[in-house]
Amino acid sequence: MRFLLLVTCVFQFEARADVLGWAGWSPWTPCSKTCGGGVSQQLRRCLDVKCSGISVRFRVCNAKECDKPSRTARETVCGGETILSKQQVAF
Repeated sequence: MRFLLLVTCVFQFEARADVLGWAGWSPWTPCSKTCGGGVSQQLRRCLDVKCSGISVRFRVCNAKECDKPSRTARETVCGGETILSKQQVAF
């Protein structure tokens, strides 16, 4: 009778390890960009000694094109003129 109880305990432990496997997926991280196509990811942790499958997954986010600025900073400061600068370095 005692031997049967030992076998039952081992069997239940192994079954529980199979159930553990992976933890649930984390929430999606914030998108890496606000426009022009960024990346968001989810992570999950293995609760067992070894798990099959992936621990991180990715998705594309904010794929809409970015608005073009009406004027660049250089155009605003320099009035739209092309400015060439030269620098001399003494050795």
